[in-house]
Amino acid sequence: FSLSVEANNVPAELLVSSRIPPVAITIAGREADLQEGSVEDFVAHVDLVGFDVGAREVPIVVRSLDDDISVRAVAPSTVEVVLEPVVWRALPITVVIADPEPIGFARGEPMLSPETVTISGTANLIDLVDQVGAPVDLSGTTVDVDRPVTLQARTNTGAAISNIRIAPPTCLLYTSPSPRDA
Repeated sequence: FSLSVEANNVPAELLVSSRIPPVAITIAGREADLQEGSVEDFVAHVDLVGFDVGAREVPIVVRSLDDDISVRAVAPSTVEVVLEPVVWRALPITVVIADPEPIGFARGEPMLSPETVTISGTANLIDLVDQVGAPVDLSGTTVDVDRPVTLQARTNTGAAISNIRIAPPTCLLYTSPSPRDA
């Protein structure tokens, strides 16, 4: 089996900035138990309790949730984990509307709640964030819109940035289109 590895006990104010690859395991047990076994029968983690900023080689611990199946080998058995300080920044939300206004209607000024969010992540990623966008598709909308929108951290070229935490992760968007005068 190939298992994802979770980082447990990450110290407050720190983030794992390195990729933790999946592990392959070799298991043993009665043939019938092995046939019924699945990935969900195992958990893999690294324990980061007491660690500080920096890189460390950490053992990977894999545990079977089924008492009839045991883990014989884990590859790799260790992984280098890099911890970095969490950086926070407050940013206003930018509404990103890609579609044209419906014919005969003017789009109302969008209102957001909240209007600002806090982003957090590693310093190198936070420095890339130029805006937090609220992408909205209002194609053909001629009625009031009042709905949640999932927010996205973006660079100055509009590219999405992952591994950034946005709090809150959504905002409420309200806009009211009005008919254009002929």
